[in-house]
Amino acid sequence: MNGLLKGALAAGGGAVGIEVLRRVLFSGARRRYEPWERSPYKDFPNKVLIVGGGFAGYKAAHTLCELARDRDDVGVMLISRENYFTYWPMLASVIGGDVSTQNVAQPLRRTLIRLGASFRRAGLDRVD
Repeated sequence: MNGLLKGALAAGGGAVGIEVLRRVLFSGARRRYEPWERSPYKDFPNKVLIVGGGFAGYKAAHTLCELARDRDDVGVMLISRENYFTYWPMLASVIGGDVSTQNVAQPLRRTLIRLGASFRRAGLDRVD
């Protein structure tokens, strides 16, 4: 191997080693499980139910999951009529042919489960 290639490999290996060390030393407490391995929503003593999968509902679920990341007593569930999030401001671009439909409708369930939330495709009739 020439000197340039050896230097590049050493620099790349050093960068990877530094990143691993940074994560180990500065990541704080490690999770005991991944977000999708959490208990079912019904098993949590404290429950947060979010109705609607629009901008506000998704952001609320995302923020609550981040805040409750290391807590075992809080469950978050989002209920929406659709299994996807529609980005309405880009809909005109789809009609014009500038953007494909895959860029406007994004799946909710997969994203929320990765965050640690539960998802149900349902509607709400009343609140008591």
